[in-house]
Formats: sequence, structure tokens, C-alpha cells
Amino acid sequence: MKKGLSLCFLAVINCSVLYLIYWYIYIVCSIKVDNILNIPYEPSGMQLFYYFLSFPLFLLLALLSTLHSYYFNLKKSLSIGIIIIWLCYFALVLYIDLVVHFSTGNTLLYYGSLFISFVAVCYVIYSTYCQIVQLTNSQNDD
Repeated sequence: MKKGLSLCFLAVINCSVLYLIYWYIYIVCSIKVDNILNIPYEPSGMQLFYYFLSFPLFLLLALLSTLHSYYFNLKKSLSIGIIIIWLCYFALVLYIDLVVHFSTGNTLLYYGSLFISFVAVCYVIYSTYCQIVQLTNSQNDD
């Protein structure tokens, strides 16, 4: 019962992180005319507010992941990666805004966000795998 509950919580937390990453990819694709997902171009720049509005969601998911790790006795260092993902996106947006500027830095923002998203998806998959292995090993010990 405890193992099943832990796997359900793990799936909800990590799928939510993957969903937020999907929206990052979707939104960043709308700033480039010829993008990878063929999403219509949106020149307004309003989509960049998502970067700032998503912080509470990433923070909540990181908190839930940490609580999940403590409660089910999993490796705690894996939960900090959720905040690091958002910080990478935030650092890229700040760099584009303050140094390069949005009109000239759209290509860098586009490819940088896709790169961060790819690494983030790999990290979430890796951390999910590690947590599942820890859960199955702890279940075998009981």
C-alpha cells in the first residue's frame, strides 16, 4: 500500500514538472516564426510572463518532492533539481533581457530554452528512475 501510494505521488509530481516544461517549450516556440512545433508566431512578448508566473508552481512541486522524499525515505538531493530547472530558465530570460535584449536575442532564447528543456526532461526521467529504484529496494528490505 505504501509503495503504491509513493509511486502515485511520484508520478503526479514528476508529470507535473514535465507538463510545466512542455509549456515552456510551447511558449518559447511561439517567439520564433519557423519553430520546431509549428506553433503560430506571437510577436507580443506576453508569453514571457509565464517564466515569472510559473515560479510558485515549481516551488510547490519542489516542496512536494522534498516532503515525498523525506516521508518515503528517498534521496533528498533529487528534489532540488526542480528549482534548479526554473533557475536556469530564469537566468536565461534575465540574460536575454538585460544583456542581449529580446528583439535581437530571440534565437538565443529559443535555442537556449530548448536546450534547458531537453536537459530538464532528461533530469526528471533520471530522477524518476532513481526514485523508483529506491522505492523498490526499500520495499524489498521491509
